[in-house]
Amino acid sequence: MNFHFLPPEMDKSLAHTGSYDPVLVVLSYIIAALGAYAALKIVAHIRHSENTKKARWGWIMAGALAMGNGIWSMHFIGMLAYSTPDSIDYDINLTVLSGVIAMLASAAVIHIVGNSTVSLKRIAGGGLVLGAGIAGMHYVGSSAMVMDDVIFYDPARFLFSIIAGLLLSSFGLFVFFIVGRHNSSSKSHALASDFFGAAILGLAVSTTHYIAMSATYFFHADFQHVPKSTEIHPSTLGAAVAVAALLVVGLSVIATFVDRHLRQAMASAQESRTAMFDIMRATPQGVVVLDENLNIVTHNDAFTNLLRPISRLLVKGTPLETLIRGWCEAGIVDTTPLDIESYVSAHLQRYTTASGIYEEQFRDGRWFSINTKKTFQGGVIGIWTDITKHKQAELESRSREDYVRKILDNIISGVVIVDEQGTILMFNCVAEATFGYENSEILGENVSILVPHPHRDRHDDYIAAHNSTETPRILGTGTRELEGLRKNGETFPIELGISKLDTEQGRQFIAVVSDISQRKKDKLHQEELERDLMHASKMEAIGLLAGGIAHEINTPTQYIGDNLTFLQDVVGNILAVLRPTHTLVEALKNAPDGCPVDAEELEKLATRLNDLDIDYLEEDIPQAIEQSLNGVKDVARIVLSMKEFSHPSTKEKTLADINASLKNTLTVSRNEWKLFADIELDLDENLPQIQCLPGEINQVFLNMIVNAAHAIQELNASEKGTIALSTRLREDIVEVKISDTGAGMSPKVQKHMFDPFFTTKKVGKGTGQGLAISWDIVVNKHGGTIQVQSHAGKGTTFTIQLPLTAPDIE
Repeated sequence: MNFHFLPPEMDKSLAHTGSYDPVLVVLSYIIAALGAYAALKIVAHIRHSENTKKARWGWIMAGALAMGNGIWSMHFIGMLAYSTPDSIDYDINLTVLSGVIAMLASAAVIHIVGNSTVSLKRIAGGGLVLGAGIAGMHYVGSSAMVMDDVIFYDPARFLFSIIAGLLLSSFGLFVFFIVGRHNSSSKSHALASDFFGAAILGLAVSTTHYIAMSATYFFHADFQHVPKSTEIHPSTLGAAVAVAALLVVGLSVIATFVDRHLRQAMASAQESRTAMFDIMRATPQGVVVLDENLNIVTHNDAFTNLLRPISRLLVKGTPLETLIRGWCEAGIVDTTPLDIESYVSAHLQRYTTASGIYEEQFRDGRWFSINTKKTFQGGVIGIWTDITKHKQAELESRSREDYVRKILDNIISGVVIVDEQGTILMFNCVAEATFGYENSEILGENVSILVPHPHRDRHDDYIAAHNSTETPRILGTGTRELEGLRKNGETFPIELGISKLDTEQGRQFIAVVSDISQRKKDKLHQEELERDLMHASKMEAIGLLAGGIAHEINTPTQYIGDNLTFLQDVVGNILAVLRPTHTLVEALKNAPDGCPVDAEELEKLATRLNDLDIDYLEEDIPQAIEQSLNGVKDVARIVLSMKEFSHPSTKEKTLADINASLKNTLTVSRNEWKLFADIELDLDENLPQIQCLPGEINQVFLNMIVNAAHAIQELNASEKGTIALSTRLREDIVEVKISDTGAGMSPKVQKHMFDPFFTTKKVGKGTGQGLAISWDIVVNKHGGTIQVQSHAGKGTTFTIQLPLTAPDIE
């Protein structure tokens, strides 16, 4: 190393002088301060964070890199700022060594002051190490200069540079740790102390450097320097210094980022600790915190109250084993001396593994739920919750469950409860009798065992689909009438009602099942009776219409017969004339020219032609034929209307033209109203066809029209009234109105008019079934409505509404 102290007799004026670039001088200081700032922030992170040993040394190395690079970069930027007449190269080995010295000194300082508690002694020790490191780095770095001159140091200034570095390093650490700690409550004061401390440490580095440079003298040597391969040019050194400077700046930025998040984390941690202790104090649950050796760290007052008889043991550092033995010996739990060891061992095992929640009963009857959890530090936290009321509620709940079970076993329907997977959880007595299974053999089975094919194989999919879509499509259908499967393989009809219940154990389904086999039989019997009644009603209608229809057909038939008799006579007379005429014509054709015609024969023929009265025949024969054709058309129309009206009853609904049905019904019932009422038709020609039972709808219209005619006749048999029929489309509803100007109905009659066998007509006029059957057909079989407006003496209006597409109503 080129290291010499200046002898007193040496003339300093012979030394070479140089100059400084002020920009690089300022830059050298800034780099030193930034390195110090980054290092101090990393120290703060180490001090206030819970790091593993490996992580701590990682942060120490990062801080050493920041501060060491700052010191090293400051030195060589300062060297580059100094200009001399001679060129200067640098020995690479000493240059690297100087950087290592700076980093090792920085690492030592960070290790010394990086503890959670910092004393003045530590600060002084850190300042001493840092100052020595700065001085050592500088003088080793200065020795790395390779030039034609010989370097001498002024001893006094040499010593002063070291002392200045030591003092300023200690003062910078003091400002950062001591002043900053006392002002930590003020964010602005703490931030100021951070920057001020870093500035002083940067000043320590630069002051040491520039005082040391003032102690340095360059004298011309008698030899010429020969470059070596281990030397580096200043430009190369400048690039290395630039990289190091950028590294310092980057670490400073990172340190600032880390510091901000560290402060946030510290604040959050402090809030969390405060909140935790507040919660521990406020919670009614007993809380005890143990360290990794299962010794008490802290506990709350509620825990003390739980173990009041052994409160003397509830102090920091008491082993958990001692505490457990204490509450056994104090009789808090019901254990015998022989059981204590196994009891203590079991409890220690639960806390050692922190295996979750277990329950403990005290001798006084109290129950506790104890939840053990591992902490981040490897300890255990135990939370004791008084669940005595919950246990009492469990007993009451079991009692209620038994009570509910008895109720379910005594209701008249089967009750089956299943979970989301379809597993049977409950099966009451009626369900046992219905399906043939014993409770013990059905519980735990899938409910699909009660479902016949083909729905059995898809039953789980139905439940899964319901759980995901909330669509109430259970057991493969949306209706309530299904088929069940008995244990013996017999299928039978059931009525199923399902409700959903969300419990603490998860979603459950409650199915109420009724065997409707007998109901189905009764329904078939009822349908047979209804068919018989409908048939009787049709027979009544046919009987009612038979005379009128016979009369309607008899009238055209009579004048058709009269016209045919007339034509028969006329045709005979015409034939009597035609034959002689034909003979005469043939004779004339065959007579020789000039042969005279028989005058007598001509006379006879003329007489017969006069007897025919051709003018009369020309007028009456076409009329007779036209009347006969019209009569045939009337008969055909009546027969066709009768055919359409008497549409055979079917169970399947078909499309029908309501306007045509009304016209046909008017035709077949004409004899009932023609003498008493005029018909007014107001039919919507664009009315669409509807899906219905045509024969039964015709019967409804017939009942309404006949009732209207009878009501008009009842009011005034001597004057004609009016029956008005109209149709309209109301969105997806076809509306039919049948109005009359008859006698009307009183409110009392209106209350009972749809009751079976209720009638106000005279004996022989009706059975009282017409309106009851009409109501059943419109409302029950077609999903429609019948509304009535009637006033005594003013008439009645029936409004029938039928959906375009009738629902499938059984």
